[in-house]
Amino acid sequence: MSINRLLPATAMLKQVIPMYQPIINIPLRRVVGFEALAKCLHPRWLDVAPQVFVPLARRSGVLNDMTICLCEQVALDLGALEAVHINVEMNQLADASMVERIVQAFAPIVPSLLGVTFEISEDGDVEVDYFRVLQGVERLKALGAQLALENFGNGYSNFERLCELPVDILKIPRSLICGMATGHKGLACVKATLALAESLRLTTMAEGVDNFFQVHALKQMGCITVQGIWYSRPLTFEAAKAFKLEHLNIR
Repeated sequence: MSINRLLPATAMLKQVIPMYQPIINIPLRRVVGFEALAKCLHPRWLDVAPQVFVPLARRSGVLNDMTICLCEQVALDLGALEAVHINVEMNQLADASMVERIVQAFAPIVPSLLGVTFEISEDGDVEVDYFRVLQGVERLKALGAQLALENFGNGYSNFERLCELPVDILKIPRSLICGMATGHKGLACVKATLALAESLRLTTMAEGVDNFFQVHALKQMGCITVQGIWYSRPLTFEAAKAFKLEHLNIR
């Protein structure tokens, strides 16, 4: 399937907006941030998940432009939401010009990247120059951004990446969270990941939390922050503001 069969790439970019999924501190029942997830408003793509159209955007050569569009919108929304996570791919961080585009997307609105966390994935291309990746992440961290390593334990996101990159947050993938219900091994894998993060003084965040069992188990094991449909599906900016202020009694 080609994205151009359904929607020209330039037209798609004009209709991609961020949807914000709350990130919850379990003990406090408090929103501590939001993950910005891409959503296409075109009628043919309204029900298509980012996991589908983002790879199509990558193959069509518009993923970088889409990332910048999302960063520009997040910059406008950051003041109200206070903390936002944005997904970036490893090869984007290895591209110095792309990193500068990201910085400049925020520059007109906010003086620094405080409150912004870049969630690093290895989708697309795992053959990258890690010296350039380090230069990219150091540029973002120098402006106050934090870094999260996505999908730890899946595919290439392993101990080597954890040692190479100056990450602040270790993100436990949905597959491991779902595996907690299937037997002792799944639960042990999550527990081991949490213990590793604690020993490295990293914050942990679990994604794909869909039921009370998962919340209770993660809380018992010491995981502090989670996201998933048990708390909320991704929300529009206005709905995210309302959720932050009303549903968890932050203010």
